[in-house]
Amino acid sequence: MNPFDTDDSNLIKLCIRSYQDDYKEISENWRHLDSKAQGSIAICGILSAATAAFVSRKTVDLNCFEQILVTLTLISLAVGILFALLSMQLRAVVEAPYAGTIQSHIKSILKFPNERSNPVTNLWLNQIDDWEACNSSAKSSLDSKSKHLQVSHWAILIATFLISVTGIFKIFFP
Repeated sequence: MNPFDTDDSNLIKLCIRSYQDDYKEISENWRHLDSKAQGSIAICGILSAATAAFVSRKTVDLNCFEQILVTLTLISLAVGILFALLSMQLRAVVEAPYAGTIQSHIKSILKFPNERSNPVTNLWLNQIDDWEACNSSAKSSLDSKSKHLQVSHWAILIATFLISVTGIFKIFFP
């Protein structure tokens, strides 16, 4: 009887496939967050440069309230950049259990064949454990990236609001 033809092995294969699909989705979300973080940095840089250019014009005379608004704007943009960079920082995660991990499990089975009651089942179960550890680690890091990016986006929103208030204030109270 082929051990790969049992109902249990089909369930195990389905479980491993679901972990692999989950890992692909996590990886895709990871890339999307990195792209958004890069965009956030670009937006913050553009707004910072525009704000600095506006303030440095000799014809612009800012009162104390406007100076506070501009300062808060630049601080918010700096916070946005900082948290976008933190979102993009490299994180250590558990490696996906592809060829290398499977090979090490197979070598272990072949070295000590009598120590395992059903080596093929144990191989599958080891793979499930490896995928679970991998996805758990990646999800934790993805959550951290997401939280940092959320702070960055709030900082950009606050900076944009402050820029708008400064502009409105400058229009109505020149």
